[in-house]
Amino acid sequence: MSPWRDDVARDEFCTLLAEILSSDDRRMPRTCPACKQSAIHAYLRADGDGQGTAWLWCSDCRCFLHEGTRIPAWWQDIDGIDPLKLVPALSALDALDEVRADIDLHWKRLSLRRTVSVVELRSLESPHEKPETWARFVLCSDGHVRVVGNTPNAKRYAEKITANGVPGPRGTYVKREAGLEFLQLLAENFRGSREWATRVF
Repeated sequence: MSPWRDDVARDEFCTLLAEILSSDDRRMPRTCPACKQSAIHAYLRADGDGQGTAWLWCSDCRCFLHEGTRIPAWWQDIDGIDPLKLVPALSALDALDEVRADIDLHWKRLSLRRTVSVVELRSLESPHEKPETWARFVLCSDGHVRVVGNTPNAKRYAEKITANGVPGPRGTYVKREAGLEFLQLLAENFRGSREWATRVF
């Protein structure tokens, strides 16, 4: 296995870290500035007073950036990562790379907390009636979509009519297990003769 390197594309790594810290785009992994693979991962550790340490590394070419930085207020440290394993920097990279999937998932959860969505299913019995909300699809902080109905029958019906998913890209169907993607597509694509979906939050 090749050694970790911090002497490649350093300026580009610094720019990427600044973008990650300042934008609402929390997706991981990112594209590596050095090898162009989708293998960049990031981890932050708060030390207090808004300061902390950032690691940015590529699990493919093993280029990295490690430096002190201001930690955004929205960041939450990950339980289960022993801070004693994060020094020295090269040892920290080995430890972090072993759990990179968990770290990427943590970023996804942070993103979901900012984009928690609810899609309502509404129906109209006649043109003269007010639309009635009879079920809601709620994106929870764990990334799963929960179905809430006004009645048990409404909940079962909502689950039934979306059991096969909703139309997605390139002729695919996206199911509830996809979380946020499912909700976005549901609000755009679900239209019936007397019932429809709408994103409300």
